Amino acid sequence: MQGNEPFEITINWSAHVDLDLCVFYRSCDGEEGGVFSDEFRSNSSDLGCLSAYPNMQHMGDAKEPVPGHSGSETVKVGRPDNFERLDIVVINYNDAIDLLDVNYCDPAGNCMIGGREIKAAPQGHGQAYHIATMRRDAAGVLQTTEVNKVLSLREAYETIPGFALICE
Repeated sequence: MQGNEPFEITINWSAHVDLDLCVFYRSCDGEEGGVFSDEFRSNSSDLGCLSAYPNMQHMGDAKEPVPGHSGSETVKVGRPDNFERLDIVVINYNDAIDLLDVNYCDPAGNCMIGGREIKAAPQGHGQAYHIATMRRDAAGVLQTTEVNKVLSLREAYETIPGFALICE
């Protein structure tokens, strides 16, 4: 991704499961937070806001797709210059709350970050699929690094800034 222009993050999947896109952040002034489904904590502010800080908004929780169809969720990032770091994570909330290991392999699954596609190719076992991290380079531009790792909730809590919000 070039520059600090607004962009979208979208996950797509075909499996008959309710996946949730979460984007956690560390702002340039060190604040940690995230935008994600408002169903985790029953708090509509968890969806974020495009017109006010953090200038990032989850566009709504999609439930399990009907067989033969696909599901998708999108987060719009309106002010990338607000952030030092963004972490893109997918959670199968229903299985995660029971601490079940989740198989995130989906031949049709992908994540679009701006115009860049990351195919679902998770490694490991756990509850949180850490797709990618975006960090500022020396020129101040957010650069994307594919992570493609499944973490336990504890690992995600300890390594992803802002993840603690959905553990409250």
